[in-house]
Amino acid sequence: MKKLKLLFAHRGPALFNLKDTAGSARAAMISASILTAFINTLSAGVFYTGFLLAYDINIVNAGIIAFIPNISAVFCIFSAKIFARIPRRRIPLSVMRLFYYIFSILGITLVPVFITDNATRVTAFIILTFLSHMLNAISSPAYTAWHVRYIPDEVRARYLSVNQILVNIAACGSALLCSLVADALSGSPAEKTVILVLRYVAFVLAIFETICLSLPKEYPYEEPPKQKLSNIFTVCLRNRKFAITMLVVLFYNFTIGLTASNLNYYLLNTAKVSYTYISVVNICYLAFLGIFTGYWRKKLSRYAWFTVFWVGTLLISFTYLPYAFVTGANYLWLMTLVRFVQHFIGVGHNISVANLAYVNLPESDRTNYISCYTIVINAASLLGQLAGTGYVAAVGEGSVTVLGIALGSVQQLLLITALLLCLTSLFVVKNIRLLSPESDQFKLVPGGAIPRTPRFRKVR
Repeated sequence: MKKLKLLFAHRGPALFNLKDTAGSARAAMISASILTAFINTLSAGVFYTGFLLAYDINIVNAGIIAFIPNISAVFCIFSAKIFARIPRRRIPLSVMRLFYYIFSILGITLVPVFITDNATRVTAFIILTFLSHMLNAISSPAYTAWHVRYIPDEVRARYLSVNQILVNIAACGSALLCSLVADALSGSPAEKTVILVLRYVAFVLAIFETICLSLPKEYPYEEPPKQKLSNIFTVCLRNRKFAITMLVVLFYNFTIGLTASNLNYYLLNTAKVSYTYISVVNICYLAFLGIFTGYWRKKLSRYAWFTVFWVGTLLISFTYLPYAFVTGANYLWLMTLVRFVQHFIGVGHNISVANLAYVNLPESDRTNYISCYTIVINAASLLGQLAGTGYVAAVGEGSVTVLGIALGSVQQLLLITALLLCLTSLFVVKNIRLLSPESDQFKLVPGGAIPRTPRFRKVR
């Protein structure tokens, strides 16, 4: 608890001060992040997988639905052009955000009520998912260009750390409570009802989240009034540091995307892992945040951003090897061990991943740069999910026996993920000076860190 107090009371600009324009803006932004965590817990992730399973959506169709958001992301290319001539974006962005939730939560929840044919349901899910994420793709870069001025370099590490802590408290706490209810009613007719109720609650919270996002003060945007769609790529490619950063984003998110749409399906449907177990393991991340946030903040301040990223990526790649051997017979000890190691690494690594959007972001024309980042991250995730879903469909029920354990398609993908994460880490090591911003160059001394100030004993 003392470490968390120090995190909030760090020297420098106050993170959250309602009497200050920047502080109150960050308070509104982090409130929206907390609400988003609740919304995602109730309407996405493992409960969304449960929702699809309740209506007999198989793993291949679930994978197809899962990568529709990444296809919709291409519409972010229109963001800069649409908003370039809109000096005040609060109202149009709020409307788009609200309709995003109407389609993605309320609409999808109501589909099974009116449509009974399974194939038609899948089609309806795809259409609503596409429309909702198209709106989100257009509005997200504009939101980021609006809000990013409130997280400058001097507060970014603290803000991202606090954001991670509070978001995980919200996500894990709500997930645990809902999982206990879902598991208690598992297999009964009430299970489906509970999942539907959770989605309606998520929609109510979405209204408040939209309000929070609209609260920060708007300042004039440093963007040219005339925008070409090609600017998204030409402007970003001319910025060498940003371009190669996007290459890292591409490698990393493609690899993570391989199991993004099918890991939860495997754990729930094949390994028979309970909702409660998944939630309890996830909520343990809060303890790791409380214990190790101070440790990782020291590493983030002492080492370059990309040093923390490549080390974290390499360490996490090793955890995917035992993860591939998790089954219904051993998940209680093996998956727990794997996830706890991932928790420890993730406290620092997740912050470095979150900073990839900002680390080489210039001051001007930010909507184009954020649009480029949005396209890259979603294209990478889409390609990863397509590759992962295609692999699962091609392998089918086939398996490979390793160390006496039959590894199915999803488990094989976990091994492939381990290899690709190692290669991503190696790419960053080879290009770390080119990737690192000027503010981090002096940290790239032999050993990869700022030399420690020697301590001298007091002479009596």
